[in-house]
Amino acid sequence: MVKRKVARKLSEREIDEYDGPVHYLPHHEVLKPDSRSTPLRIVFNSSASFMGHSLNDYWAKGPNIVNDLMSVLIRFREGQVGMAGDISKMYNSVKMSESDQHTHRFLWRDMDQGKEPDHYVMEAVTFGDRPSGAIASMALLKTAELAKELYPEVTQIIKENSYVDDILCSTDSTSAAKNLSEDIDVVLEKGGFKVKHWTLSGMSTALGNNVNTQEKVLGMIWDPKTDTFKYKARLNFSPKVKKIHQEQNLSEGDIPNQIPQRLTHRMVLSQVSSIFDPLGLITPFILCAKLLMRALCKRDTVGETGGRQTWDSAMDEDMRKEWIKFFSDLFVVETLEFPRCIKPDCVKGNPILIVFSDGSKEAFGACAYIRWETRNEIVSTNLIAAKNRIAPTRQLSIPRLELCGAVIGVRLREKLLNGSKLRFERVFHIVDSMIVQAQIQKESYGFGTFTATRVAEIQSKSSPDEWWWVSGNDNPADLTTRVTAPKNLDMESAWQTGPAFLKMPLEEWPISRTFNLEGEPLPDIIGHVAVGDISIVDDACRSEQTSLEDVNLECFKETRTLFRVTALLMRIVKRGTLRQNAKIISSCEINEAERMWIKYTQNDMRPDWKMAYQRLGVIRNPDGFIVVGSRLSEWMKATWNQTEFILLPPKAKFTELVMKSCHNEDHTGVEATLLN
Repeated sequence: MVKRKVARKLSEREIDEYDGPVHYLPHHEVLKPDSRSTPLRIVFNSSASFMGHSLNDYWAKGPNIVNDLMSVLIRFREGQVGMAGDISKMYNSVKMSESDQHTHRFLWRDMDQGKEPDHYVMEAVTFGDRPSGAIASMALLKTAELAKELYPEVTQIIKENSYVDDILCSTDSTSAAKNLSEDIDVVLEKGGFKVKHWTLSGMSTALGNNVNTQEKVLGMIWDPKTDTFKYKARLNFSPKVKKIHQEQNLSEGDIPNQIPQRLTHRMVLSQVSSIFDPLGLITPFILCAKLLMRALCKRDTVGETGGRQTWDSAMDEDMRKEWIKFFSDLFVVETLEFPRCIKPDCVKGNPILIVFSDGSKEAFGACAYIRWETRNEIVSTNLIAAKNRIAPTRQLSIPRLELCGAVIGVRLREKLLNGSKLRFERVFHIVDSMIVQAQIQKESYGFGTFTATRVAEIQSKSSPDEWWWVSGNDNPADLTTRVTAPKNLDMESAWQTGPAFLKMPLEEWPISRTFNLEGEPLPDIIGHVAVGDISIVDDACRSEQTSLEDVNLECFKETRTLFRVTALLMRIVKRGTLRQNAKIISSCEINEAERMWIKYTQNDMRPDWKMAYQRLGVIRNPDGFIVVGSRLSEWMKATWNQTEFILLPPKAKFTELVMKSCHNEDHTGVEATLLN
């Protein structure tokens, strides 16, 4: 560090004469065996507390100005020649002021425990400071901005295609890539930054480096010689010391013998978390791990100690076998290759973006493909990215899950359009559900809340004219919803190149914008309104008649609330929209709700109600209500000013609710309640 002018030794005089703030930092080593340049680095702990104070307590973290990782990778795939550079000691390339230096003092005795430690200060930004990332990134962007007039392309690349200390970009020729790398070196040098080496597509060695490379770019393994992305299986169940496994990674031949007999939830989660796939290229295979992890979490069995299962509880033998099969398939993933470049030679015009989406009871997801036409009349298609999510444990209908898949599709489309420099001539959204396609063609306010919010998002990020239907056999997004073996994801598979019809002329694609639901109404349309446990269903969705058979009367304590809620839902059903329904409910609407409940309850009267209640003078009045008291009409008119009494079944829930409401008005006795 002293040779690189990152740190300097303090003299006794400077220590005595300096009267500003002083803070000493503890330091420790961090081992990184996978790194060729810095397998061991010294890290200063600015969060260490001394007398209740730590240096990081006095720092603000700063803004997050790091580019989106997925967008950087997408742009890295657009050109014929990819180039990757790693800035050497990026944080240490930014100098600090003198006052900041003395708050970054440290002691060093050069590994001699019998020697009095020397006092040093850091002259450059250290890795452990809270704002160090923001400071280093801001310095890099400022360096690029200063060269904007002389090197506008370099400035744009550094601003858009850098991710912390990595710079990834792509060009259309090797010569252009070499010239660009030289220009970037010139610009960075003015700011004190230096790229270790540049790696270009088609090269087995890095520029200025004789080491045979298989670069790790933003967590993904890139083989520049074949210009493909690959995956590496890393299985290691040995204990860690200072975050380093004490044994070597397992090989394919070690499966299943070297898998621990006592396999815990924590162990498998650690192995799954090591799989990094930001573009979702192996999404169908990773789904297996997601489903297995959920199965582990859902199991409510007794652990070894007799208590509930924990993260350190051993799984049963059947589950262990499932995980061993997954670990075995993980080594098959090492044989897969995905082309880095998604743009063929001699392209003609702009590409087309095709986004497929699907859903099942296990998961929902989407995958995006790019379609190019070349001057040789050859059509090239490639997988760009994919995304999926496992279905919630709460059971949802298949149409709802497929709609969730469509939402993933428009979000993926938005990410690609914002992150890519390519200009797409056209965008296709393709689903294999006519219900979802029909829902997207309608206004979102015509549905219940679940469907309406998702349809609204879809319509805000795409046009209904861009949505098409295709047969399920031609929908590659089906692979995002079910577990797929790695051998079915090779470079010639439909997963990587898309369905065969993508290479056909557009007018011959087996897709359609017409839909036939065979007279069935769309699910979640506004005729089915959910409020808590209440559901009012309108079969025709426009009729004023409302069925109350699904209403849970146990949720209500008095008829007043029941009538008001029913009146509100009747208003929504009649208007066909959720908008402008917050007005005060009128007495007429409440009376109408009461009449509906009376008629609905009287439907459960015994068929022979005329004979059974003959002594009460029972009749059906012109309004359709069953009433009693025809023999006492004059007496009732003189007392309560009524001409008839409503007859309700004695054991109906609604009748019980009416009685409770009357009793709660003044808590009088049985006779007074009956009179009310």
